[in-house]
Amino acid sequence: MTDNESIKRKKIATQSKRGLLILSLRTAITNVLQFISSISLARLLTPYDYGVFGILNGWISSLSYLTDIGLHESLVQQKSDISINQMKSYLSIRIILSVSVSIFFGISFIFLKSYYNFKSDSLGLYFLGLITIFEAFSTIPKIHFQKNLNFIAFSKIELISTVFLYIGQVLFAYLGFGFWSFFIGIILRQLTIIASGFYLKMYHVPSFTHLQPIFSNLKKGVFYQINLIIIALNAIFIPIILKLFLDVDTIGLYFWTNGLVSIPLVFINNYNNVLFPAIAKLQSNREQIKILITRGGEVLILAIGLIFGLGAALGPSLIDILFNERWYAAKSIIALISLTIGLYGTRNIINSLLSGIGNPFMRSKIELINFFLVIGLTYILAQQFQLFGFLYAQTIANFTILIIASIYAREYIQFDLIKRFIIVFSGALLANYLLYNFKLVNNIFISFLIFMLVFFPFCVLLDRKIIIDLQQIFHKIKSFIKK
Repeated sequence: MTDNESIKRKKIATQSKRGLLILSLRTAITNVLQFISSISLARLLTPYDYGVFGILNGWISSLSYLTDIGLHESLVQQKSDISINQMKSYLSIRIILSVSVSIFFGISFIFLKSYYNFKSDSLGLYFLGLITIFEAFSTIPKIHFQKNLNFIAFSKIELISTVFLYIGQVLFAYLGFGFWSFFIGIILRQLTIIASGFYLKMYHVPSFTHLQPIFSNLKKGVFYQINLIIIALNAIFIPIILKLFLDVDTIGLYFWTNGLVSIPLVFINNYNNVLFPAIAKLQSNREQIKILITRGGEVLILAIGLIFGLGAALGPSLIDILFNERWYAAKSIIALISLTIGLYGTRNIINSLLSGIGNPFMRSKIELINFFLVIGLTYILAQQFQLFGFLYAQTIANFTILIIASIYAREYIQFDLIKRFIIVFSGALLANYLLYNFKLVNNIFISFLIFMLVFFPFCVLLDRKIIIDLQQIFHKIKSFIKK
């Protein structure tokens, strides 16, 4: 390794560690805001509102994926800097595709409205697809920050825009806008990010006269786009299948509970936001990628097991304490949702690895397997177990995909990471089995105490390196705060 390569590697490692810490601290703040927002919205809105939003947002988010055609990840992953002409072409393509999918959404809503028996007659629902245009513009700053590993600026803008999201949602829910408050909050967030991009002079007039610089990215982006298409199809078809067995209110109960449990998932997404561009820069150095994945992954898996294990343990008592009767039905599903999301967060670590090393085709195959697994199992199990059948399908699919993805990425995954995963998730499952078997989950203090007394001794007994990892985390946080 030359001196220049060594300096570059150390710089990337330093930026990645600092970026992960900064994003995590920012996430801690936004999670508090999101939790407060969840409590407020649960008192102002109904399961029906959450059902309508969850269904329509799934469609809109999916169409937004289609407008990117894989260029976002391709631009970040390329070794050279992003040129102005590339950004001009990227924005031009996304605007045209956003307008196209907006028209498609408007036409599709004619059938969606009758299929789901939506109560609202508002014409504005037909134009919700236009949100994808705001999404196209708000992606520009994200590309610049990720490409340059500038996580400080990225975290500041994300924090400010998230504040606008939650304040907007709560304010308009209070004013009686119902499910519209969710979409208004989303638009406010995107406008905040767009404003920052203009302030930092990141935007250039879209142009189709310089398409040549983006052609190579289009070819490479096809495989990234396949991933997005598969994810989009999953988000579109799942609500359609669920409506065969469930009403909109029950679907809304799932989206509400899933959103509540998913709050800590942003920590995992932070890791992936750092991991993908870092691996993209290190893609020629396999040993350094192994080290990056193992060191970061071990800490993250410990956090996932602890966070979602506690979510399953404390969920029923927290719902009793913080929410009203209309949400009490969520107590029966919150543990299973926590397990499913924990597995989902873990498998996304491997997905970021596969994208970062420039092998999106392999990830496409994994996502395609996941799509057919979830759709097929949901159709089979939901007929007999309704909402629980869907959750069983997700859990089985996420666990299966985690194993398959790990096999594909085995040359980058060290045994210590696999060992940590088995130990941590076994500890969380054991603790929750005892709590639910002896019906102790309705007391928040007892649930917390028993979980911690089972989880940590079990994990430390089988993996004593956990103590060292925890000490390092606290030391880094303490050092960062002092600075």
